[in-house]
Amino acid sequence: MSLLVESYPIDSLELQCLLVEDEPTVEINGQQFKTVPELVKNHPQLTAEEHIDTYCKLANFLFTGVLYTYIDDPVAFTERYDHQVDEAEKTGSASNPPFGPFSTDEIQKPRVEKGELIFYVEDTYNRIPYRVRAAHPYLSNSGKAQYELLARE
Repeated sequence: MSLLVESYPIDSLELQCLLVEDEPTVEINGQQFKTVPELVKNHPQLTAEEHIDTYCKLANFLFTGVLYTYIDDPVAFTERYDHQVDEAEKTGSASNPPFGPFSTDEIQKPRVEKGELIFYVEDTYNRIPYRVRAAHPYLSNSGKAQYELLARE
């Protein structure tokens, strides 16, 4: 059994994020990939700068399934997160350490620095922001992507 989570068009390709037997899978034109290295080896164009947003979404999905959501609009996320923190403080339901509040100042569009891709996600359940660091291009599962909490305010 498979469940469609999200789909993204790139050029003439239709990319689908699926949960197949609860395992994150990316399907492109009928071919399924269960790891980022497999995906990159078969579709290296996904790592190009013009597709970096979609690549981050696909990589994050393969790394974590639906546990984390890619932050594709840093400004909108920051506004929503700051409002969420303000509301929690007003009502006295602010999260206790180590759950924030976190500084969102560094959240920005994905970038590559010294062979490392850096992008941002939020915990789908708790809405907590994380920084993700992964080799770029990600050609081996030997070095795992790192999901790091942002600094606290």
